Amino acid sequence: MKHLNLIITFCLFATITFAQTIDHSLIKKYKYSHDLDLPEWGPYSKKYNGISHTTSKEHGYRFDLSFAVGFFHRSKMVIPDVIEERDYFIWDVSPDLKYLGYNYQLEWKDKVKCDVVFSEIDEKSRFITTRFTNNTGSVQDVVYNLLASMNYPNWGKMGKKKIILPAHVQLPQGAQWTDGMDYTSMDYATPRYDDNLVFDAFAKGEEYGSGMVNSRGLGRNFGQEKGDRVRYQLNAKPQKGQQLILRYKTNGNKPVVFQAEGILNQQIELKASEDFTTTRIDLDESKLSHLQLTAAQNQQGLVFDGFTIVNKDERVAFKNETLQVIPQIMEGPVAKSRILKYKNTDLYYGILWEGPEYYQVEIHSDNLKELPKYNNRNIDVPVQKENDRGHFTDILVYGIQLQPFSETELQGMVAVGTKEEVETALKKFAGQKNNYAQKRNGFYNKLKSDVGNDPYSFAMQRMHSVMANNLVFPIICENEYIKHYTPGRRWNSLYTWDVGMIGIGMMEMDLNRSVNILNQYTTSEKSDNAFIHHGTPAPTHIYQFLELWNKTNDKTFLRHYYPRIKKYYQFLSGKYGSSNTRFKSGLTKTWDYFYNSAGWDDYPPQRWAEHHDKENLLSPAVSPS
Repeated sequence: MKHLNLIITFCLFATITFAQTIDHSLIKKYKYSHDLDLPEWGPYSKKYNGISHTTSKEHGYRFDLSFAVGFFHRSKMVIPDVIEERDYFIWDVSPDLKYLGYNYQLEWKDKVKCDVVFSEIDEKSRFITTRFTNNTGSVQDVVYNLLASMNYPNWGKMGKKKIILPAHVQLPQGAQWTDGMDYTSMDYATPRYDDNLVFDAFAKGEEYGSGMVNSRGLGRNFGQEKGDRVRYQLNAKPQKGQQLILRYKTNGNKPVVFQAEGILNQQIELKASEDFTTTRIDLDESKLSHLQLTAAQNQQGLVFDGFTIVNKDERVAFKNETLQVIPQIMEGPVAKSRILKYKNTDLYYGILWEGPEYYQVEIHSDNLKELPKYNNRNIDVPVQKENDRGHFTDILVYGIQLQPFSETELQGMVAVGTKEEVETALKKFAGQKNNYAQKRNGFYNKLKSDVGNDPYSFAMQRMHSVMANNLVFPIICENEYIKHYTPGRRWNSLYTWDVGMIGIGMMEMDLNRSVNILNQYTTSEKSDNAFIHHGTPAPTHIYQFLELWNKTNDKTFLRHYYPRIKKYYQFLSGKYGSSNTRFKSGLTKTWDYFYNSAGWDDYPPQRWAEHHDKENLLSPAVSPS
């Protein structure tokens, strides 16, 4: 957090500025989305630095092409872990991500180094430049690795996150699945303090995890209290001879009872089941097109995945997604190229590289800690097995000899698309790589032209690059997998007050990226959530909104975001929805939403209040002020 504040302070005085006016089309485009207006290729990995592609925004799958570099037959290997400190540095990154430049130090102070650049060719492919520099008087033998992997969303507490694997429903033709969270209304019998501010941008009652269709269902002890109610609107009225199929699991070993209204009017009992199961209920012809379920008694509650309506003789099946991390590896259409096809996507990925020699290694593991051993002592072993939690296709390029005081540049590319599209892109490379290099240089020159000539410009460019590079995908936010700026990839989650500060700093780099961030943390009229909440509910986005208005005086921006900011403010002042922030005196507090009143984790009065259970008596000065 302290480092973030330092970066923001510098950014406020920076001279690097990209977009100067707000693009109104982006306001309209992202009205009901929390995603960022950034390309599908970017530095989105939560594991190892390089270039990533958002394979599936629907399911949160991500393809990574990580880049590692080292000395041949020596233990020194720079593995670009995005959490641990390593000998690689974020160097030149443009806010639009068309140019990503990194510096790898094999021998410190640039004695032996490798500069790696991923630059845009088009929306489906990226040009890879690997430039080795030897500033010593000795010949250096070096290697580099292109490491391809497929990654799934994960969820849970830091250090204990689990991979999220959805269930897939197979329906007969014409049938529709209604998700448990696709309700038109849902109310707990006893309203909850967070009905309008659910942590981590979930909807009221939402549970997120493996084994559910769309990885989400209605839970959080729904159905536990008599009177808990949910209502769904259907597109069609049921016909005689049809059945309602409900999928659910109970929170305990006793059945759960609901009173159903609408397309059927009867009491239904759902048998106890620790795993997701289904029940089928006969329907008659109905004049109504809604289903309402009301808990008939106090009970243990359930997680409700959803339902469908089918004919009696029609079958519905559910299949849990399995971990699909091992690709089919195919020879590419040109020398030194490969095409990868993963089972969880229809897309193909193509990789092309240059270098004297190469070796292909399959690493069955979810980490690269043993990479130096694989590269140097077991170079002739094509398969290395550690665990079944992950897989890397490693193209090890070796035989690269650097003469004293010299540079060597090698080029390559990565592409995505249909198999035919990828093959075409790989075939074009040899004839187009000079054009790709010129385009790369254009991005670099644009980046440098926006840097001032003052004594601090070098440091400012590094800081700007770090901020532009601090991105991850996927983050789940209001039932959407999004790209997201993060205060550090150790915290690859939503983070309200930190990202508001990032938005203020980003305003000095690129106004539209800043507006994107404001959009991520404010909510439309369709959302019950007052704003997007993770961590301390300090209203930094209100300050960001004011800074953007003062900078632009853009009335289109003002008209669109003022209602969102007003909702944000009203909740924190205790005047909106389920806000539980006011004492009778009118003073406010946010203890119910997070233990930390304003980000000062170790501030002595706050520590005292937390450990002596005094939150219900105390108003932290920061909240009402």
